[in-house]
Amino acid sequence: FSGGTSRQFYSSSKDGVSSIGTETIANGTSIVSTMNPPILAFPKTLKIGAEWGGDSIYRTPGVEVQSEDHFRVTGREKATVPAGSFDCYVVKTESTSVVKGTRTTYSSTMWFSPVLGQVVKTETTGPQFQQSRVLTRYGNSAAQ
Repeated sequence: FSGGTSRQFYSSSKDGVSSIGTETIANGTSIVSTMNPPILAFPKTLKIGAEWGGDSIYRTPGVEVQSEDHFRVTGREKATVPAGSFDCYVVKTESTSVVKGTRTTYSSTMWFSPVLGQVVKTETTGPQFQQSRVLTRYGNSAAQ
């Protein structure tokens, strides 16, 4: 989408950091998606070459999306975003979503800061879209 804001929500557990949902705000309207079950986005211990994946269902009002995700740590890099510069693991994701019988595959690259315990940058490409997200702030304020 263009001209809006989106936020990704994560939850920490003994296993690592899981993605639990998103909020997209465009033209003054907020749309919240939840994941059931939450997807393990980043295991507690990351190392280059590690791979994992899982299936989940994204629920948005009026739409249910089945999702299959595969994650792979490809390296480490420094990521510089509006919130600062962070040493990160680079995680590549291949995802397939099914909505009303239509299958779509897309790929993402995420820069995960183990110090912050969250993603600081994401670039996603699909058949008809490209999207970038960056961390604009962190701490006691909402991360975007």
